[in-house]
Amino acid sequence: MLRASITVSLFAVVTGALEAQQDAVSFTNLGGNQHIDLPVSPLTVPARGFTIEAWITYDDSTIGTGAPWRWPTICRHTPSPGESYFLRVQAAQSAGRVLRFTVRDASNTNRHANYPFAAGEFANWTHVAATYDGQTSRLYVNGTQVATANAPGPITVGNGHLRIGEGADAVGGAVGTEVWNGAIDEFRLWPFPRTVEEIQSTMNQSVVAIPGGVSMDFSGGVFVDTSQGFTATSVGPIGIVPGVTLPAFAAGGLPYGTASTTCAGQRTGASLGSVSMAGNQDFALYGYDGPADATGAVLLAVGSQSPAVPFLGVDFHVALGGLIPVQPPVSTDGFGTARLPLALAPTAQVGLSIYAQFLYVDSCGAQGLVGSDGLMFTIQ
Repeated sequence: MLRASITVSLFAVVTGALEAQQDAVSFTNLGGNQHIDLPVSPLTVPARGFTIEAWITYDDSTIGTGAPWRWPTICRHTPSPGESYFLRVQAAQSAGRVLRFTVRDASNTNRHANYPFAAGEFANWTHVAATYDGQTSRLYVNGTQVATANAPGPITVGNGHLRIGEGADAVGGAVGTEVWNGAIDEFRLWPFPRTVEEIQSTMNQSVVAIPGGVSMDFSGGVFVDTSQGFTATSVGPIGIVPGVTLPAFAAGGLPYGTASTTCAGQRTGASLGSVSMAGNQDFALYGYDGPADATGAVLLAVGSQSPAVPFLGVDFHVALGGLIPVQPPVSTDGFGTARLPLALAPTAQVGLSIYAQFLYVDSCGAQGLVGSDGLMFTIQ
């Protein structure tokens, strides 16, 4: 029953949203406070590492000079004070053209990756992405790495909102100074640092259902995250404009079941780094929030297990009778992230649903093991 219901849900997501163009949100710097806030949640500030991305336009021709200071912001976590991370333009008081990705490390030091861009470079739809892996932050434009910075982690975990379209409400008493000056579409947050190949593979697809992450396409002017179901709140006169034209609207994976709690007090999760399309040689599964520097394994099966079967202190969420041959061992990094490359052949069976679960050695498990929740993905 669980397998059938999940498969139907995923099929509906894939087939029910095949649109050439959707809506985007637009903002005007110094037009008053304008932003979209997601609910406060640890999912929006993954200190272990993450990827943020969006399609944007930016009008640098209408940014003024002189006071007040201007920091047009795509997104910022914990608007004020003491952000965890942000992605913005350093316009300052001179209409500067530097795209900056900043993370604040555990010592409260901001680490910046900067990309100087040309006048009018972002006038048309442009894809931007930023990753943080606990050691290095990286900035990408249209799928090409353009800047890096040393960023020893973990980052400072703020307790505020993830805000889209604006940073702080006011700078020096002037409101709207950190409002974006253009449009934003296809905003996504993944709970791990993705590879450049993964970023390139999905930048031209509209993706929903990112396990452990956030995905917002703003269609119809509705500010609802399609991964967690977060309903965002908005402030100010946010415009709705034609969004970026993408060739496909693809679903990600769907989680199910309950995960174990690690020694760090986190429930370990399972996700995927790109869309499970036949022929995707860069497809990989990710385990996140696992025990640090741990060894483990990934179980793959052609069926789910509901209710879960407890064994060795772990709830197994995949059908043990339908296991796919044993996968190579995996290991987590110092932030508890594991990656299993799983190249999909062009001849992979389209429509086949596969169920996955990560298992790790962890002394806090009842029998020295902890397990992630289950993850279902369908070959497209």
